[in-house]
Amino acid sequence: MDFETSATGFSVIGCTFSHSYGAGIMVFGHDTTSHNLLIADNLFQETGCTQPRDDRGGISFVCPNNQKPSATVANNKFWTCVNSEAMHDRIPGCSDDVTKTNNTINQGDYVLEPTLNLDPVAPTDNDPTPTMMLLASSLTANATLRYTTDGSRPSPDSPVMPAAGIPVLYPGPDMAVNVRGFMDGMAPSVTNTMVVERSMYRPRSAILKGVRSNVDAVTLNTTSGAVAGWALDTSLPGGGVPPVTVQITVDLKVVAQVTADGYRPDLVTAGIAPNAYHGFSVALPSEAVAALQKGAHLLDAFVVESPSSTPIPQRFDSIHCIADGKVGGC
Repeated sequence: MDFETSATGFSVIGCTFSHSYGAGIMVFGHDTTSHNLLIADNLFQETGCTQPRDDRGGISFVCPNNQKPSATVANNKFWTCVNSEAMHDRIPGCSDDVTKTNNTINQGDYVLEPTLNLDPVAPTDNDPTPTMMLLASSLTANATLRYTTDGSRPSPDSPVMPAAGIPVLYPGPDMAVNVRGFMDGMAPSVTNTMVVERSMYRPRSAILKGVRSNVDAVTLNTTSGAVAGWALDTSLPGGGVPPVTVQITVDLKVVAQVTADGYRPDLVTAGIAPNAYHGFSVALPSEAVAALQKGAHLLDAFVVESPSSTPIPQRFDSIHCIADGKVGGC
């Protein structure tokens, strides 16, 4: 957290800063800002240990042009490491106008951050509404792990995470599970979170019996681009009639849409489709072509607006990586 400009009157209370690259909090001094800050009742767990420059430590005070910040730093707990002290002055006396009271350094210990895992169903399980177990553990022996699912940070009164985990029923709305470790005589851990995207779940049975598709070619030059392939939904009457809609995405943003009704007699010859009208070819818009010329991007395709895939888009089997305008150049 950096207080660099217009940071007057801010309060940071009851937060946990854990193993950050630079300082947990960096405060810049200025003539009229970076004053009257309150930093209280926070935990700083080995922060700023990696940063080789000046903003290291639990709290780093920086004084450009010898302009000093003012603040109250009270009741915080610091755990330090090599080359990273609790409160660091970039130049001597930088924190002279900071009142420091009742802070502790390297007293006691803290619970280590919990690790979260989702135990998936077996690869052969085609249950359309499976239950998967969300598990949590900590390297701090005998720590009590508590969790919430309402977005709040777990407290000592939150439910205890069972050793067997909590059941997560699919499909359903997306959910976030927050887990935090507690133990008598130790400071609590930082909160770890797993976001469970249940709304994107597709049972394997639907995938195997429904959509069949492929991206055959992605062509791209400096001025134009196109995607070609085929797609059908075998769960529809007549084994894939009417045609489905295909969306093309770049970095998960929809850039083009097309109906897969183009003439592809090879699909009939190969026994893939009962008729030849499931191909598609769509041009990429100029904005997408320009964006693909620089950096790395993922081009993907989804079948939408089909009974087998609505309301969840069905991804194709292949994802194309494009780097600096070259297909497959990643």
